[in-house]
Amino acid sequence: FVCLGQEFQLQGGYYYGQTDTVSNTGLILYTWTPGHELSDPNLAQPTFVPTQSGWYHLEVNYETCTTTDSFYLTSIPHLNASVLADTNVVCAHDSVLLSASGGLQGPTYLWSPSTGLDDPNSAHPMASPIMTTTYKVYLEEFGCLDSTEVTVEVLPRPDASFAHTEAVGCPPHGIFVSSTSQNAEFLIWDFGDGSPPQNVLEYEHTYTQSGSYPLSLIAIAAGGCSDTATLFNVEVTPPPRMHIESTPAYPNEMYLPLAEIQLTENFGELVEWQWLFENGCRFNGQNISYGFTEPGTYFVTLRGRDEKGCWNDSIVGPFVVLPEDVTLYNVFSPNGDGINDLFLLE
Repeated sequence: FVCLGQEFQLQGGYYYGQTDTVSNTGLILYTWTPGHELSDPNLAQPTFVPTQSGWYHLEVNYETCTTTDSFYLTSIPHLNASVLADTNVVCAHDSVLLSASGGLQGPTYLWSPSTGLDDPNSAHPMASPIMTTTYKVYLEEFGCLDSTEVTVEVLPRPDASFAHTEAVGCPPHGIFVSSTSQNAEFLIWDFGDGSPPQNVLEYEHTYTQSGSYPLSLIAIAAGGCSDTATLFNVEVTPPPRMHIESTPAYPNEMYLPLAEIQLTENFGELVEWQWLFENGCRFNGQNISYGFTEPGTYFVTLRGRDEKGCWNDSIVGPFVVLPEDVTLYNVFSPNGDGINDLFLLE
């Protein structure tokens, strides 16, 4: 058995049985047939590259003596190794499927280099090259070898990262972000609240609604390779809730000079209370009392802060303050007894 297309050497010779050996070996003639593929059909040990299977005959002549011998040469066909990659260009740390084929019945496979391959003896290994690499695969069957190769180009991947201001706050909460990415040609900011993506180095975004928002940055390098940085969720806490009780309850009408109210906030989420009256008066505390001195319709605003630093406003009212009630008499008695002696309007 020989491998088709591989050179090998024929081993011709002779020997004597019971007669004397040839004294002058230069008189021995060798003839190989067919001889068109041989380096020299008249040499005892010519070389040749077989192109097919077949019979080969050797005739040895010395003077009038002749002897012959034959053998059948089985030529194993080419293994025809071939290889494909599902893509010839990948980003660093990505994987690519290599697929080798060829052979006759079931060849063995060996890949080189084996670094980054999940199985260097498989016909279909997964490769994870970190740099541009040429993979060569060797097929062996019936002692015959064939090889081929494929190159996978590895493009650099960017390194996405960014700096940011405070990520926890109350609505409206603003956050300032600045890219610190390396090897990036394009940037895509996603603030997680449905707002349009931004392609800028730095940006200030405002969250108007409470919620938890994943903030991410996609960095894209030349060639399209990308990396994503998602460091945290932006936590926008809801404003504090409050419940205000008023004595007397509103809406209410009161007469001077007894127009006084007591206000209490008791929901339990506030740590700071600021009561604001329309006439400019301001009071602090969870419970307050206030007496109106002028007629009018009043509303009171409570600005409250919770332990997270979030503020909220609540307005109570109206409180209707009326002038002092005046009783007018239609008679008087100027008799000097001190009762209804005078009729005065002020």
